Amino acid sequence: MSAVSISAAERDSNNIIEQQLSERAEAVEKAADADVLTFIGPIYQPVGDAIKDAVEAIRKHRPGLMVIIETPGGYIDVAERIAMIFRHHYRRVEFLVPSYAMSAGTVLVMSGDAIWMDYASLLGPIDPQVERNNQLVPALGYLEQYKRLVEKSAAGTLTTAELMYLVQNFDAAELYRYEQERELSIALLEEWLVKYKFKNWKVTETSKTKVTTQRRKDRAREIAFAQGLHHAARPLYARPAHKGAICRSLRTSTVSRLSQISTRPLRGIPRSMPPRSTRPKCCSRS
Repeated sequence: MSAVSISAAERDSNNIIEQQLSERAEAVEKAADADVLTFIGPIYQPVGDAIKDAVEAIRKHRPGLMVIIETPGGYIDVAERIAMIFRHHYRRVEFLVPSYAMSAGTVLVMSGDAIWMDYASLLGPIDPQVERNNQLVPALGYLEQYKRLVEKSAAGTLTTAELMYLVQNFDAAELYRYEQERELSIALLEEWLVKYKFKNWKVTETSKTKVTTQRRKDRAREIAFAQGLHHAARPLYARPAHKGAICRSLRTSTVSRLSQISTRPLRGIPRSMPPRSTRPKCCSRS
């Protein structure tokens, strides 16, 4: 087969895939009565700019946005910017997680009014990524390892090899930056859960007690730590969590109706999806 025929075949295949993706995006739009934006890839710049361009390219905005997302995570400040872009243009934002949204992706998903998952969808661990030696490393894992070695040193059980590792690999300025990333993750979860997830939580389910703003904040902070933002918490710090674990975390006796997580399929959405590229993608139907 000649290079020309191969190129033509690739072009035809791409056109078919693009057509199928467009048809499925249109089906999601009709089912959700919302604009649809699809993002696949890590959360780092210039992703924020690409999402801004994609949202602004939509000619006439509906009141709501459905974000189909698949991401291993990334920078928490980029996730914050993306959420701000969504909220600037839309009153209601929902996330559909067909496969997984990890790390900063989980934090971003928590900014939505609703989260759509099925039995195999995964969120977490919530562990913001930071750049170190030109590589992304989990900030919380770095802090936990440092704390473990410091505790061993205080107990007199630190080995020579571990001491050398501690001296060579940990920098005070980096530790501070990682702590800032952790605190930003907690702050965003608290803000977004209170503002969006708990906005309709007026009274407790059992005693019908009035729910105050402070109670919403306290519950949001409990969830933030339970989602893996504290060394003693589980389940998301150590491993990803599926829909059931997320529901158990959000659905206490007082917030059982507020988790906004569902396995109910959106009517009209095809069950199968065409093959996708492994490269980062951000697209919308303009």
